[in-house]
Amino acid sequence: MSDTAFASLLRDKAHIFRAEVSAGLDLNVPSPRWGLVASEVPVRLRPLTEANEMTIAGKLPSDATVGYCQVQDVRAGDLVCVIVAQTALVEEAEAGSSSLVVESTEGMGAGTTMALTGSGGGELVTVAGVSGGDVALRAPLEGSYGIGEKAAAVRCYEVGGVIDEGGAGHHQKLILEKVQIR
Repeated sequence: MSDTAFASLLRDKAHIFRAEVSAGLDLNVPSPRWGLVASEVPVRLRPLTEANEMTIAGKLPSDATVGYCQVQDVRAGDLVCVIVAQTALVEEAEAGSSSLVVESTEGMGAGTTMALTGSGGGELVTVAGVSGGDVALRAPLEGSYGIGEKAAAVRCYEVGGVIDEGGAGHHQKLILEKVQIR
């Protein structure tokens, strides 16, 4: 299959996040902060079928999903967050803020995971509630975001494995398991 034909199959877009953790002075490892690795990567996700549920390492979990993308820096443990609905900020959001004002709240409600992306990077947040164009967050923002920067409702999957399926860097097959970000 040509690269052009393969690219036409990648119908969705996703953000790739990687855990950033460091032990404190007491050597306790806190919950990871998810740092943006790549933004709006073309992907295609498919439910696991019986034909690809067996691997050399054994049977995959029944709720696994298979994803395909062009070659990226994707590693086991990363999150592939597929964009469900995307909007933009209409007011600046400073680090430490617990709310956002967006153009549209389509696809957003309590418990929804949102990916914020902008010139300073990106982060994952969880929605506490929505009222009009205001989005309340469960935890304060770690970064700052300007007017017009993107906010997307996403479905996140943890990468369990990466296979260079097409050979010679053609495309990657990802073994994914859906996760909920808290």
